[in-house]
Amino acid sequence: MSFKDMAREFMHHVPLAKFHPVLLTCLKEYDSRMLSRDISAGLTVGMVALPLAMAFGIASGVPPESGLYTAIIAGFLISLLGGRRAPNAGDLAASRPAVPPAPSSSSSTASSPSTA
Repeated sequence: MSFKDMAREFMHHVPLAKFHPVLLTCLKEYDSRMLSRDISAGLTVGMVALPLAMAFGIASGVPPESGLYTAIIAGFLISLLGGRRAPNAGDLAASRPAVPPAPSSSSSTASSPSTA
Protein backbone atom coordinates (compact mmCIF):
# COMPACT_ATOMS: atom_id res chain seq x y z
CA MET A 1 0.00 0.00 0.00
CA SER A 2 1.45 3.37 -1.00
CA PHE A 3 1.82 6.32 1.36
CA LYS A 4 -0.88 8.21 -0.53
CA ASP A 5 -3.37 5.36 -0.06
CA MET A 6 -2.50 5.07 3.62
CA ALA A 7 -2.96 8.81 4.12
CA ARG A 8 -6.30 8.76 2.30
CA GLU A 9 -7.52 5.85 4.44
CA PHE A 10 -6.34 7.59 7.60
CA MET A 11 -8.14 10.83 6.70
CA HIS A 12 -11.45 9.00 6.34
CA HIS A 13 -11.23 8.11 10.03
CA VAL A 14 -10.35 11.63 11.20
CA PRO A 15 -13.28 13.96 12.05
CA LEU A 16 -11.68 16.75 10.02
CA ALA A 17 -12.21 14.72 6.86
CA LYS A 18 -15.86 15.84 6.92
CA PHE A 19 -15.05 19.48 7.75
CA HIS A 20 -16.80 21.96 5.46
CA PRO A 21 -16.38 25.69 6.24
CA VAL A 22 -19.58 27.72 6.17
CA LEU A 23 -17.77 30.34 4.07
CA LEU A 24 -18.06 28.08 1.03
CA THR A 25 -21.85 27.83 1.29
CA CYS A 26 -22.27 31.52 2.14
CA LEU A 27 -20.41 32.65 -0.96
CA LYS A 28 -22.93 30.87 -3.18
CA GLU A 29 -25.74 33.12 -1.88
CA TYR A 30 -23.72 36.35 -1.65
CA ASP A 31 -25.00 39.41 -3.53
CA SER A 32 -24.32 43.16 -3.74
CA ARG A 33 -26.89 43.96 -1.03
CA MET A 34 -25.00 41.77 1.40
CA LEU A 35 -21.71 43.36 0.35
CA SER A 36 -22.90 46.87 1.21
CA ARG A 37 -24.15 45.68 4.61
CA ASP A 38 -20.90 43.83 5.26
CA ILE A 39 -18.84 46.93 4.44
CA SER A 40 -20.93 49.00 6.85
CA ALA A 41 -20.64 46.36 9.57
CA GLY A 42 -16.91 45.97 8.98
CA LEU A 43 -16.28 49.69 9.37
CA THR A 44 -18.34 49.79 12.56
CA VAL A 45 -16.59 46.79 14.08
CA GLY A 46 -13.21 48.11 12.99
CA MET A 47 -13.77 51.42 14.79
CA VAL A 48 -14.29 49.52 18.04
CA ALA A 49 -12.15 46.40 17.64
CA LEU A 50 -8.91 47.92 16.38
CA PRO A 51 -8.37 50.32 19.31
CA LEU A 52 -9.39 47.50 21.64
CA ALA A 53 -6.82 45.19 20.03
CA MET A 54 -4.17 47.86 20.50
CA ALA A 55 -5.16 48.17 24.16
CA PHE A 56 -4.89 44.41 24.63
CA GLY A 57 -1.43 44.50 23.08
CA ILE A 58 -0.30 47.26 25.43
CA ALA A 59 -1.85 45.48 28.43
CA SER A 60 -0.01 42.29 27.45
CA GLY A 61 3.33 44.08 27.47
CA VAL A 62 3.91 44.00 23.71
CA PRO A 63 3.79 46.86 21.20
CA PRO A 64 0.29 47.97 20.10
CA GLU A 65 0.91 46.77 16.56
CA SER A 66 1.23 43.20 17.87
CA GLY A 67 -2.34 43.45 19.13
CA LEU A 68 -3.43 44.71 15.71
CA TYR A 69 -1.68 41.85 13.91
CA THR A 70 -3.28 39.33 16.24
CA ALA A 71 -6.78 40.77 15.78
CA ILE A 72 -6.50 40.95 11.99
CA ILE A 73 -5.02 37.47 11.53
CA ALA A 74 -7.48 35.93 14.00
CA GLY A 75 -10.38 37.64 12.21
CA PHE A 76 -9.38 36.18 8.87
CA LEU A 77 -8.85 32.70 10.31
CA ILE A 78 -12.18 32.76 12.14
CA SER A 79 -14.06 33.89 9.03
CA LEU A 80 -12.28 31.33 6.85
CA LEU A 81 -12.58 28.32 9.14
CA GLY A 82 -15.59 29.25 11.25
CA GLY A 83 -18.63 27.05 11.54
CA ARG A 84 -21.28 29.79 11.55
CA ARG A 85 -22.25 32.57 9.21
CA ALA A 86 -22.05 35.13 12.02
CA PRO A 87 -19.39 33.84 14.42
CA ASN A 88 -19.25 35.03 18.01
CA ALA A 89 -15.51 35.43 18.20
CA GLY A 90 -13.06 38.07 19.21
CA ASP A 91 -12.29 40.04 22.32
CA LEU A 92 -15.80 39.93 23.76
CA ALA A 93 -16.54 36.28 22.91
CA ALA A 94 -15.08 35.11 26.21
CA SER A 95 -17.63 37.18 28.12
CA ARG A 96 -20.60 35.85 26.14
CA PRO A 97 -21.37 32.92 28.50
CA ALA A 98 -21.45 35.37 31.44
CA VAL A 99 -24.31 37.38 29.94
CA PRO A 100 -27.61 36.13 31.38
CA PRO A 101 -30.36 35.25 28.93
CA ALA A 102 -33.18 37.71 28.40
CA PRO A 103 -36.20 37.04 30.58
CA SER A 104 -39.10 35.37 28.85
CA SER A 105 -42.57 36.88 28.87
CA SER A 106 -43.81 34.27 31.37
CA SER A 107 -41.18 35.22 33.95
CA SER A 108 -42.02 38.93 33.82
CA THR A 109 -44.91 38.40 36.23
CA ALA A 110 -42.62 37.19 39.03
CA SER A 111 -43.42 38.72 42.35
CA SER A 112 -40.98 41.11 43.94
CA PRO A 113 -39.47 40.27 47.30
CA SER A 114 -41.49 41.60 50.20
CA THR A 115 -39.97 44.11 52.58
CA ALA A 116 -40.79 43.53 56.23
